Amino acid sequence: MKRIITILASAIALVSLFSCETYKVAEPEMSAVAAIDGKYVTFGAVGGENVTVFGVQITNTTKDEANRAWMTITDMDAISRYPSIVAKFGEEDAAALYYQLLFAVRFEIQVDPVNNTFSATSVSAEEPRTTWNPYLEGLAGQGGYYTFGYRVGAESHTVSVNGRVIPGGITTPSGNKADKIEFTYSISFEDGTVEEYTVSGIKKTGWGEDTQEYADFCDENLW
Repeated sequence: MKRIITILASAIALVSLFSCETYKVAEPEMSAVAAIDGKYVTFGAVGGENVTVFGVQITNTTKDEANRAWMTITDMDAISRYPSIVAKFGEEDAAALYYQLLFAVRFEIQVDPVNNTFSATSVSAEEPRTTWNPYLEGLAGQGGYYTFGYRVGAESHTVSVNGRVIPGGITTPSGNKADKIEFTYSISFEDGTVEEYTVSGIKKTGWGEDTQEYADFCDENLW
């Protein structure tokens, strides 16, 4: 009888040992450039004055490399591109396409994962078929947004950027901390035109008040 009790006690202790075992939860998978990737809403300035709003996306490469990434810059300035779309489609059809005039370029950047810096020097940039529209994101039915290049015809461009992401570098209007992005941006067009900007903004937080000033700028100056 004593032996049976001893065996039962051992069995109970063994069950308790396994039932109390703590299992380690796996860390969520993150890209190799997680410190800087994501969506940013920014101002593009010339001579210290804001002239446009850029939607910026940084994504990892298919090989998920820590020192390389893709950057897409979407220019929210529809007004300056309007004459080109009128010339192609006519005034009436151009009016219907007015909000599909966003000009975007996509190119590869080099990344320093230690300092959260990135750069590209005179690299080839493509005009993607669709892009992210920070002004319309979240509205019903809005997904990938057709670009100026898709509507009018894409060209080849040469782009240079040099900048960094500062984790928690901005206190937003909602009272939260958000990552700050800042960089210089130069783009050359086929006709020889060169545009140069100083870019600064915040990582998208999901709070409307954090990007309201950018939306207001679009309403008042670009659309």
